[in-house]
Amino acid sequence: NVPISEKMTTIILSAGRPGKKWTVEGYKIVSEFIKSRGYLPVLIGSPLEYEESKDIEETGALNLVRKDKFFMDLDNLARFLTLSRVVIGGDTGLTHLADAVGTRVIGLYGPNRPYKSSPYNNQDLVISTNDSTKKLGDISPRQVISKLENLLV
Repeated sequence: NVPISEKMTTIILSAGRPGKKWTVEGYKIVSEFIKSRGYLPVLIGSPLEYEESKDIEETGALNLVRKDKFFMDLDNLARFLTLSRVVIGGDTGLTHLADAVGTRVIGLYGPNRPYKSSPYNNQDLVISTNDSTKKLGDISPRQVISKLENLLV
């Protein structure tokens, strides 16, 4: 059973390739900030992110990443994402799904050009290193937190 609350923020750990993944340390810092604002960080991802999710879970996040299977199908995930206050994730189909169902999305972009592939309804929340290093790891937790400060009120 997943505790559904108006005070959920979803963190998407999945990415199509390693260059589109943010750092575990970054997600840990952001998860701690989310908790400090009274929101529940919820981790989702594929079994490939299981070990990473266990590290982030230590911050008090609700970990829905499973070792051997996906926690829910896309239909239920779309419904779940509509209940999140904010979704944070890299350039992946799941961030676009969150955008499509009307949820605020902080998109993290490195190798891909955000002006071509960022979440259409949340372009003002995109953080990108595409014009410099193109490395997602160069996005600082402070940059993500500055976007969250206005959304987690």
